Amino acid sequence: MVIDVSDLERGAIFWGGVLGQEPGKPSGQYLQVGSISPGVNLYLQQVPESKSVKNRVHFDLGVTNLDEAVSRVLALGGKKVRNEGDDSYRMGIVADPDGNEFCLLPPMK
Repeated sequence: MVIDVSDLERGAIFWGGVLGQEPGKPSGQYLQVGSISPGVNLYLQQVPESKSVKNRVHFDLGVTNLDEAVSRVLALGGKKVRNEGDDSYRMGIVADPDGNEFCLLPPMK
C-alpha cells in the first residue's frame, strides 16, 4: 500500500508513530514504513501536488482505545475529521498531515 505525502520525513514520523514502527530510510521518492498486516507493507511516496479531493480508498486501523488513538494522531500532527456512530459504537475518522483520511476502529462491544 502506498500513501502519497508532500514530505517523506514528516510522513515517516507520523505513520511510524501511528503504527508503532521504525520506518526505513528514504530511497529516492519512496520510504518503507513497515508491515501493516501479513503480506501488506506500507510505503510513502513523495509527490509535488497536494491532495485535492476525497480519498477514493482508505484503510481502517483497529485500536484498543479510540480516545487514546485519536490523541496519538493529533500529537503526531494529524487531524480529527469527525467521529461517527452512536452510543453503542463509535469510530474516529482522522487524517495524516497531508489530509489522507483513515478510520480508527475500536473493538465491537
